[in-house]
Amino acid sequence: NGFGYQQHRIKTEDGYLLRTHRILTKTPNGPPVLMQHGFTLASDGMMLMDKKSLALQLAEVGFDVWLNNQRGNWYSREHVKYKPNNYKFWDYSFHESGYYDLPAVINRIISVTNYSQVFYIGHSMGTTVFLVMASMRPEYNEKVKAAVLLSPVATTPTLRELTSPVLRITLINADHLYKILFRSRLYEFMPRVANFITAIRKVCGPSNLQDYCLDILGLTAGEHRTNLNMSRIGDQGSYLGAGSSIRTAHHLSQIYKTGFRQYNYGPSENLRRYNNVTPPLYPLHKISAPVALFWGDNDVLINSRSVNDLAKMLPNVIENYMIEDPKFNHVDFMVGLNSPIVANNYIINLLKNML
Repeated sequence: NGFGYQQHRIKTEDGYLLRTHRILTKTPNGPPVLMQHGFTLASDGMMLMDKKSLALQLAEVGFDVWLNNQRGNWYSREHVKYKPNNYKFWDYSFHESGYYDLPAVINRIISVTNYSQVFYIGHSMGTTVFLVMASMRPEYNEKVKAAVLLSPVATTPTLRELTSPVLRITLINADHLYKILFRSRLYEFMPRVANFITAIRKVCGPSNLQDYCLDILGLTAGEHRTNLNMSRIGDQGSYLGAGSSIRTAHHLSQIYKTGFRQYNYGPSENLRRYNNVTPPLYPLHKISAPVALFWGDNDVLINSRSVNDLAKMLPNVIENYMIEDPKFNHVDFMVGLNSPIVANNYIINLLKNML
């Protein structure tokens, strides 16, 4: 794609070693932007549209773009003490990713670039981890010039409001599924393995089975196949599984049932950790950084009520923008053919206007 990149190895306070990819541009010293992928993705999942990806479009106009890899994914499978074959390596949820990973990366960016603030762009669970950091470690708000949250997941639709039967059934059975995986010692969720990549490329690539692949995508993200590059789906889909922990999946399922709270360990462990049988809500009122919300009306994981509820809870919302395409879904920010026009241009101008 014409850009080089630099890899930074960043240690978190709790011992994980993250690999963060910095896009090298012809004009160095631009304002830094930290981009954070969603659940089971990696930094490469933010460049699935090549030069039309938001990351590369930002680099093209002079921003210094850093793509972080959350703990446990394909690029960040290291810890100072634990190996990935040890349960303790996987004993985290999105809470720890927000509480430890993001501050470590922001500190590194600030020390390398000499800027005192970074722009933040998160997609899906990349929004969730930002809200964890900014509410639980409010001192980091002053290090964020603005946060752009794409398809924000925090306040969620109720199970009854979910339009996807697949999601509803999965969420209803999530506690049971988690116990089965845990007892089977399958602590990693959707790891990047060669067989999976080959299968996705075959099934989702140009073949008789492609429609089934698109049906599944429609049920889990929102039906919008006309906005996809059919010849690239197999390749793009193969980046989907980059690994996370089953506890992260479990925590995501919990917030759909009980609100945007810390991880629910069960009454006795909750009492020990939180001094309460119920996990505490994240204190969103402490988030002072400017926040812009972008979302699609055809996103099956969130809805207008859940986003507007979030907007009401955040003290400094500078934008609450529903993408003008009524079919825009959860993954269109990453792979939608019209995303450069209906989303990226708007986001780039928003950041430029804040300089």
